[in-house]
Amino acid sequence: MGESAAQDLSAQARRAGRSRWFDWAGRFGLAAQGISFVIVAVLALMLATGQGGMTADREVALGTLVDETLGGALLVLLAAGFGAYSAWRFALGVLDRDREGDDPKGLGKRAGDLGKGLFYGAL
Repeated sequence: MGESAAQDLSAQARRAGRSRWFDWAGRFGLAAQGISFVIVAVLALMLATGQGGMTADREVALGTLVDETLGGALLVLLAAGFGAYSAWRFALGVLDRDREGDDPKGLGKRAGDLGKGLFYGAL
């Protein structure tokens, strides 16, 4: 691939990374992240008030949904949200969507975005 073709591909990737789709993916992912925190909070409140529940991190808390009514559907939505959030974080890190730059501070921010993308992709 020639230098001009590589530059064109890079410009197209940056435009795609700044698309409205990634805006919505980020919002959907943030909503999924918030819901996962609420699930952990509800389990902690149940434990604190003696109504059952168990101590849990997010992974264990999400696993408890499998046996609940509509729990599987909620898990599918959360998984889609985490995937969207992961894609949004990758766009921030790889495509420099927020225009952080290539200086050490910008690269550190972008590396953090990539790390969060990997974490939520694994979730």
